[in-house]
Amino acid sequence: MLSYEDHPLNENIAGSLELADYVKAIQVTKLDPWISGPGPYTLFAIPNAAMERLSARWPGGLLAPANRGQLTHILGYTIAYGKWDEAALRKAIQRNHGRAIGLKTLYGDLLGVQLSPQTGELILENTAGQTNRLGSRSFPQSNGVLYFTQDTLLPVPVLKPVSAGSKNGHR
Repeated sequence: MLSYEDHPLNENIAGSLELADYVKAIQVTKLDPWISGPGPYTLFAIPNAAMERLSARWPGGLLAPANRGQLTHILGYTIAYGKWDEAALRKAIQRNHGRAIGLKTLYGDLLGVQLSPQTGELILENTAGQTNRLGSRSFPQSNGVLYFTQDTLLPVPVLKPVSAGSKNGHR
């Protein structure tokens, strides 16, 4: 992906074919003004394959109007306040004696960041202990930092998808 340090997050992700589904979802949820503004923000962008797997789990897909609230919350969890490049994250974890740190996301949820004990890679973690690996590096932007994630990570709590055969809304 081409990434220009003097361009904001929204412009750089819009130019990435690998993030086309994520960009469309950001636009549908009207979160694009956040990542086009001054920030700084750290964006943990979700690639197409992971977005498609997640969308398939929701009746009608995540872009369906009925799922808009959940989609907005999920995508808000990919936007953290502050400019957290890899060096800043590693330094904060080190200052925290090697323990995970929490980043405040757009809607106030905490997104954990820790180091893998096996590989030393940066790993995202939600409050339920589910994890998601980051891509190989961070990309500086004029209004923050961009990362590619390897999968999706849902904020807790987020409403679970309702199965199509359910009559009362419970699984």
